[in-house]
Amino acid sequence: MRIYLASPFFNDKELYYYKKVLNILEKKNLTVYAPLKNEISRENKTKEQWAKLTFSKDVEEINKADAVVMLFYGLYSDSGTSWECGYAFATNKPVVVVHLHEGKSNCMINCGSYSNLKGLQELENYDFDKMPIYNYYNTYIIG
Repeated sequence: MRIYLASPFFNDKELYYYKKVLNILEKKNLTVYAPLKNEISRENKTKEQWAKLTFSKDVEEINKADAVVMLFYGLYSDSGTSWECGYAFATNKPVVVVHLHEGKSNCMINCGSYSNLKGLQELENYDFDKMPIYNYYNTYIIG
């Protein structure tokens, strides 16, 4: 199974969880595309060229993925990560959201996801072969 890992990676906390989740997914023998791990070199490119190449590659990889795993930090949300998950939803890719926060969440993420997991332990226990559906615990989900 091919997984696209949608995650911010702009501070120490995000990088910590990014690395942990990447390790968990790889231990499950999943083929994982992680934008940070596969970052396009900026060498000999303008900022605009690099941005367009990065965007195109990420879209291509989401299209090839069987599912998207999103690292979500609650009401704070990275715009790029949110866009990736919205695009995945629009193209009928299941989005498995790993909630790495306490407290309130966002109904657009919860309702737009295939499955909601609370923390790393639930991700470790998640069966990507069966793809069970888990609604967000503290949010009303229709259906």
